[in-house]
Amino acid sequence: MMITFVWQEHNLQRTQKNTNLLQRRSKEDRDQPVSTSLRILLVENNASNELAFRKAFEESDVASTIHSCADAAEALEQLGKDMSYDLLVINHSLPGLDGLGLCKKLLSQGTSLAMTLMVKPGEEQKAVEALKAGVDLYVMKDEAGSYLILLPGVLTELVARKQLMINSLAEKDIQMREIHHRIKNNLQVISGLLYKERNSLSDPQDIAVLAESQKRVQCIAVAHENMCRAANMTQVNMHDYLHRLVSDLLRTYGASPEIQAIMSVEELVMNPKKAIPCGLLVNEVVTNSLKYAFPDGQEGTIRVSLHQLDGEAASEVTLTISDDGIGLPDGFDIEQADTVGLQLVRLLSAQLNRNLDVTMQAGTTFRITFPL
Repeated sequence: MMITFVWQEHNLQRTQKNTNLLQRRSKEDRDQPVSTSLRILLVENNASNELAFRKAFEESDVASTIHSCADAAEALEQLGKDMSYDLLVINHSLPGLDGLGLCKKLLSQGTSLAMTLMVKPGEEQKAVEALKAGVDLYVMKDEAGSYLILLPGVLTELVARKQLMINSLAEKDIQMREIHHRIKNNLQVISGLLYKERNSLSDPQDIAVLAESQKRVQCIAVAHENMCRAANMTQVNMHDYLHRLVSDLLRTYGASPEIQAIMSVEELVMNPKKAIPCGLLVNEVVTNSLKYAFPDGQEGTIRVSLHQLDGEAASEVTLTISDDGIGLPDGFDIEQADTVGLQLVRLLSAQLNRNLDVTMQAGTTFRITFPL
């Protein structure tokens, strides 16, 4: 009788998405060697199979603590109470939600536990589907139970490999955090040099040009600071990012109490290739409003919103920046604008692969919809 054990190198992409889960482990925990005593959650509805599984470990030299559940619902409830297991061993033939369905549900919830799916002859396609979904190992059972002889050693090696992967990702996490931190610091040095240069100038126009350049550098630095502090360092929290940018602009330009900023930004995350152009676009348009939309102490409101679309367009977001100020000059065409700020707005829109819609009614509104 052929005994089949098939595993794959841990799904790196899935594990990277779960960086926030790994970070909850202390450094001391990550540095500990894999325990020689496995804590296993066995999901098995057949009492004879459960007994044989326990006996295989009792007769092996692998120390273990085995907790069993009879179905997916009981397993989910148990994991809600205790996530300290080294390994989940799940029989595919479960009542209700089957083993593969349970694996997929756990993966969608972001589990980083090692998972093994037990299948019987005829369920090979389910096994392949499990590996594709991110399950670490499948075991093909045979009627004679021969697979049980090797199972303790195989599962011990699986947990050891999984721990090595977690340790490797933890090191990569530290390195990525350091990279973002250094980029942020370097950008802050550049910003400081621009500030020092500003102080040596006397021409107001030259000072204004350097001040705007400094804000652009700071805008990028804030994005890297956001990623440096985030659980997932490959994404920028747009709610925090845009609130910080607009708050800094109001303070920089000394906006009067009569000018109010209203933010409506969803809790979205974006990769930096989208987040930074989006932030720079907000920086340019809000700066333009603060400088020109409300002359002579005029009261007014600046609104910034970022919302994900619904339905078939759920993979896209709309950024809207508006003010109720005096508006742009008659005949304004952003394609013909020659100021550095508005040229940047045009270039940033192109970088987001979409055209910017500008309307001038009861003030000015800039709107762009682009893919996440």
